[in-house]
Amino acid sequence: MTQMQRRIDDLQHAAQRTEHLIGVFELIRHASRCAVDRQACGTLPQTVCDHLTAINGYVSARVTLSDEAGLLSGEASLTDQHPARPVEEAGPDRAAMVVRIEHAGRDYGHLSVSTSAGSSPDSSERALLAHIAADIGFALHHIAKRRRQGELTERLRNGEEVFRDCFDGVSVGMAFIPGHDRPLVVNQAFADFLGYENKELEKIPAMEALRLISRPEDHEREMQLLHDLINQRKPSYTIEKRFIKKNRDVVPGLLTTTFFFSDEGDFRFGVYHSILRRREPPR
Repeated sequence: MTQMQRRIDDLQHAAQRTEHLIGVFELIRHASRCAVDRQACGTLPQTVCDHLTAINGYVSARVTLSDEAGLLSGEASLTDQHPARPVEEAGPDRAAMVVRIEHAGRDYGHLSVSTSAGSSPDSSERALLAHIAADIGFALHHIAKRRRQGELTERLRNGEEVFRDCFDGVSVGMAFIPGHDRPLVVNQAFADFLGYENKELEKIPAMEALRLISRPEDHEREMQLLHDLINQRKPSYTIEKRFIKKNRDVVPGLLTTTFFFSDEGDFRFGVYHSILRRREPPR
């Protein structure tokens, strides 16, 4: 082989290598975008495999997920001209590279590729594949996170439904005070006691609702007691008070109110409970 021919071969090899690396860089850009895309990240393993095998120099690619990933196990992506042969297996006609897929200390599996005969993958190329594998790990991490959040939301929703059934099923009137400017949350017994339709009181801010259903002098006294509760001077209070029904009739009741706070001392909610109908007061 003449020196000129060797020079031409070297330039052709360099051009092929450059084209190959450009393809890998383009895949890194694409994988990074997919990893943060809520819709695309779920198909990122297959996308990576398809793109890798479209790059000149790669014969096959596979994403193998561990059982611990608990996400796409059993749906490993594979694009291979020789599917009967493990992609990790090197041979006379190919070399293999395997990089781990991980994120935040969790192992999700590995990305493996085999290269065509005569290629010589180096540490720089392995580092590029590791970058792609990191994007897959990032995507799988957030898929798992969203799945856990969805499961938690579903459990909370189910718990709220059970609570609401119990809350509405008790025979004593109860109401939650979620905040000064947020509506009361009342059960059916509370609404019935005061002659309101179901959920009607829940459209009124809490403090306005308490004023609406109380005699003015009783309301003034109760506001002083609520002020003591919100400042944590006492945990609860029990009083007899006169309630005003929707039809403006006055009915007496026994009321216990308790406030609950977070560990940091922030107000969480208040509970009106044990509203008992008593004798009619004199007009």
